[in-house]
Amino acid sequence: MILIIIKMHRLVYLEHEVLKQEESAFVRKFFDELSVESRELAYLYYYEDMSINDIAYTLNKKSGSVKWQLFEIRNNL
Repeated sequence: MILIIIKMHRLVYLEHEVLKQEESAFVRKFFDELSVESRELAYLYYYEDMSINDIAYTLNKKSGSVKWQLFEIRNNL
């Protein structure tokens, strides 16, 4: 019985790892298709966890423009 549970746990773990790899590949492909400007903005927001105001200041843009671009990026996802 314990052996069956261990095997099931391994299968669930492997399935989880495969899904993570597929998700990572999808995100990389999506990022590769973005323009350089959109990629930079998405990177700052999602990976560097910067606020919209901080991104706007850093990129010398209005915060409304940053919000709009993030909205467009999410819609294209």
